[in-house]
This record gives sequence, structure tokens and C-alpha cells, in this order.
Amino acid sequence: MEHFEHLYDKNCFSDLFGVTHKVEKTLSFQTLRSGTVLPYKIVGGCAGGGIVTREGTYIESTALHTKSGAAYPVEEAQITDSPEKVIYIGMFHKIWGHCITDNLRRMWFLLSDVCREQFRDYKIVFIPQDGFSFGNNFRQLLSMLGINPDAFFPVTRPTRFQEIILPDECFYTPDGEVRYFTQEYADLIEKIKDYGRRHFRSLDFDKVYFTYARCSGAKQIGEQKLERFFRRQGYRIIAPERFSFAEQLNILLNCRSLASTIGSCSHNVMFMNAGSQAILIPRANYLTGYQLAVNEVTDLDIHWIQSDLSVMVSRQHPWDGPFYYYVSRQLADFFHCEDVHSPFTREDYREFKLYLRLGAARASNLAECKAPAYYRKILSQCLRNYPSASALHRPIKKSSLVQPYVLIRNKLLNLIAR
Repeated sequence: MEHFEHLYDKNCFSDLFGVTHKVEKTLSFQTLRSGTVLPYKIVGGCAGGGIVTREGTYIESTALHTKSGAAYPVEEAQITDSPEKVIYIGMFHKIWGHCITDNLRRMWFLLSDVCREQFRDYKIVFIPQDGFSFGNNFRQLLSMLGINPDAFFPVTRPTRFQEIILPDECFYTPDGEVRYFTQEYADLIEKIKDYGRRHFRSLDFDKVYFTYARCSGAKQIGEQKLERFFRRQGYRIIAPERFSFAEQLNILLNCRSLASTIGSCSHNVMFMNAGSQAILIPRANYLTGYQLAVNEVTDLDIHWIQSDLSVMVSRQHPWDGPFYYYVSRQLADFFHCEDVHSPFTREDYREFKLYLRLGAARASNLAECKAPAYYRKILSQCLRNYPSASALHRPIKKSSLVQPYVLIRNKLLNLIAR
């Protein structure tokens, strides 16, 4: 069950509530004669590449996902003709959240009886995006499924194959926003968890906070305050990238409560045991389609709790940040913390000023940001305790960022004064 009452304004997301992301659907495959696989290439800001049929039709779902890719023109002389018959399993992204969703969406077929019986001699091909490789963690995950990635062949030049088997997707999006999954995807995740249960090792902690703070760079400010807060609540602070996937899986299966900001870390909730608790902290004023879908893979007790003031998030690409976190009244109330008296400390105030400067380096005005108006009420609550002589209002020494920072600062102050 999912709980949304600890969002700043849950009415803004009401169209997302009640959507069922698991669908009943019979999966199959297509057989494409003389189809061409185009390698990854940036095309007009899109992740170009995928399959083009012999009739010249681009198959959208063969990009990273539907609505994310594009075909591009290729001279006939640049196309390699191959007599091989292949199974296409997708375009692969290096980010972990994509590895456990988009990169897995056609793997069900490799484990099916029809593949073993009819296509066992077919070569398995995929398109790597820039920077993708089968790192140790993704290799471990695939090995838990009984899949050997060394049997996969990357397509790095336009290639026309004699025959392409294109399996249906078990994790997919029709519009680039909402995600759905089938029983086949849930079966893949359960198979991974079964491996973890067979190799289970009991740990001396069962409450975990997964942190991004060790690898996020300048993309966010303030997560160390969340770490301190959760540590006081008895949570073990863990940077998952420091552990193998097998170790992460064991942590998750030991865990009765997992907390994380939204992203690749939080997508791991589906590897927990049914009935466990997940505390999900949005990075900004949006709830990702990926997270809403993976939340349904396992029957969990999920609480969305907002603890951010990410007013400078990009409108077009909100996942790029920058993000700002603090210990919100909503988070403190969830844990019944009477010792958190003010929604904004002096540390928060200093860091929020730094956050605005970081945002000023990316956007010259608030129109380029996602929706600062969403935060109007909470901003007013956070900043009202600080007098006009405070750091946010003082004159600033000249620098290349002064003008955009001052404009943004003034617009925010005007916004909360309304």
C-alpha cells in the first residue's frame, strides 16, 4: 500500500494515484526479415538508434524505451549485411536504475521454452549507449537469472541482419511517462530474490538509509542532514555503490525498513520481502513513473515523504537537478520527533543560499525551473523566521553569477510574500 499524505501538496499528483502498473498481457515476439539495427547516436537531443524494418519503419520501442529514441539516415554503403539470425534484447544504459528496468525488459524471452527450443542457435545482440559495459553488479544480477552476458554481442555499426527476433517488453511505457510491467517482469525479480534467499546471511541491522551523497557531486545539496536524521532513528547509512549487488540484495532481504531519496537507489525496493516498509523522499516536485511502477512489483508498505526544496530543478529535465534536501516537518512528524522544532535551521539557511547559487549557474530565471510555485507555502514557513538583515537579503560581492543569483533570489522572496 502507498501513502501520500506526507507530500507537501498531494493534490498536485492526484492523477497518478490509483493507477495500476501491473498489466495482464500475453507476451510474444516478432520476426523481422532484413531489419537493420542502428547503433546508438545522439539525434536532436534523443538517444537515436534501434531497429528499422526493411520497409523503412522505425520501431520506437527498440530505443532505450518508447518516446526516447529516433532513427537517423544511413547511406546504404555504410550498412553491413549480415547473414546471421539474431535475438534483439534492447538498448542498454549504464545507470543502475535502467539496468534493473529497461535493460531487463526483454530478458524474459531468453528464459522461455520457446527461445530454448526454437532459437537456441541465434546470436543475442544489443545496442550499448555511451559508457555502458557489463559491470560487476549487472553481471551478478544476470548470473542470478542464469544469463551469461558474455554471450551478448554489441551492435556498434549499422547492420542489416537476415532475421531479427524481437521479443515483447515486460517493462514498458506507451508515452514516455507512465511505466507498466507484466508478470514476466515480476517473475524475473522474484527469481533474483530466490537466489538471495538461498544465499541469505543474517545481519545485525534491519533499518537502512541508502544514500547518494558519496557520488552525486554538485547535483544536490543537503543529503548529509537526512543521513544524520535517519541515523538518529536507528538506521544504518549505506552507500550501495560500495557493495556488490549480491551484498546489496542480502541487505535488502534483511531490511524491514528502507529509506532513500528517489532514483536508482530507491528502485531497489522491489528486492525487499513483502510486507517491508519503504520511505521514499522525492527529489523535487515530481514522482517518477519508474518508481511508481517498481513499487507494485512487491507488496510493500510505502510512504512518500517530502523533505526537499528543489525550486531550481530544470523544467525539461527535472532528473538533472539540482536538488536541495533538509529535515522537513513532514519527515519529523512521521517519526514523531518532538526535538525538531523549526522547519529550517541556520545550517539549512546557509546551504539553501549555496543551492540558489548552484541553480543560478544553470538557469538565468525561474521560468527555466520546474515549478517554484509548488513550494510557495513551504518556502514561506521555512524562511519566515529569518529577518531582512539575514544572509539571503544582504548585498553580494560582484561575480559572474551575481546577476542571475540576485534575480532568482528576489523572485523567490516576491513569490513567498504574495
